[in-house]
Order: sequence, then structure tokens, then C-alpha cells
Amino acid sequence: MTNTTPDPQRNDDESATTPSADELQADIARTREQLGATVEALGQRLDVKARARDQAAAARTRLQERASHVKDKATDDQGTVKPAVPAALVGAGCLLAAFFAVRRLR
Repeated sequence: MTNTTPDPQRNDDESATTPSADELQADIARTREQLGATVEALGQRLDVKARARDQAAAARTRLQERASHVKDKATDDQGTVKPAVPAALVGAGCLLAAFFAVRRLR
């Protein structure tokens, strides 16, 4: 019959690799932090309303930037509309009207 109780005076490799209580607690704390971050990331991915709200805000920002860019291109330094802009707007309006008229006929 072999003795299965560990010898406290024996210092072999197994006892040297056994983590201490402080190391175990630190490992548990790290694991909890990682798990919390994972759960939070999954929650954000599943929150469809928040994602839609974020995408709408980003689209609104891009639209405002483009509108500002177009306004800067369409006006001169004094803020008056360049002469080519009204003609382009009339042409664009005619194209839109024709597009919707053809689409309505289908």
C-alpha cells in the first residue's frame, strides 16, 4: 500500500508549480474582467436600436459634411450663388421629374 498523503517537507517540482492563493485570486480577477468585457461586447452587438441610432447619427454627420461641401462649391467668396449652379439645379430637377414620370408609367 502506498502513502497518498503529501509530505509537507518534500519540495519537488509539483509543489513548485502549484500557484499560490494570491496568484489564483489574481487569475480569477483577470478572468472576471475578460468575461465582463465579452458580455458587454455581446450586449452591444445585440442592441439593435442603439446600433441603428449610431448608424443614423453617423449618416447625419456625413450628410451635413457633404451639404457644407456642396454649399462651399456652389457659392463664391461673398456667399452668392455661382451662375452655373441654378442651371445645374434646373437640369437636375428635370431629370428627377422625368425619372419619376417614367417610373409612374410602369
